Amino acid sequence: MRALLVAFVSVALATPASAFCSRGFGYDFESQINAEFKYLICIHNEQNDALNNHSRLINDHADALNIQRASINDLIDRNNEMRQALLSLSSEVRNLAQSNELLEDRISSIEARLYSLEN
Repeated sequence: MRALLVAFVSVALATPASAFCSRGFGYDFESQINAEFKYLICIHNEQNDALNNHSRLINDHADALNIQRASINDLIDRNNEMRQALLSLSSEVRNLAQSNELLEDRISSIEARLYSLEN
């Protein structure tokens, strides 16, 4: 009987922790202690497997989040580069507009002189 109990315990502990854990019973104090011990080990193994599965999920989500953060940082860097280029371009456009106004003023002045010389 003792050998059968030892074989059953070793098989029960070797099974996956996702198996259903139920409280055993015993007729004497020692078998009650052993049944409670097996039950607690089973619960522990279930919790351990659940924590391992959750940690894998958390790590997978963390990896995906890091990839997304890297993409966002890359887009922010590109956005900043484009913003600087646009600021530089708008500054150049303002300078060209001012140069254009000065040239238009000079052309108007030259046309006024030519008109006065012709008449």
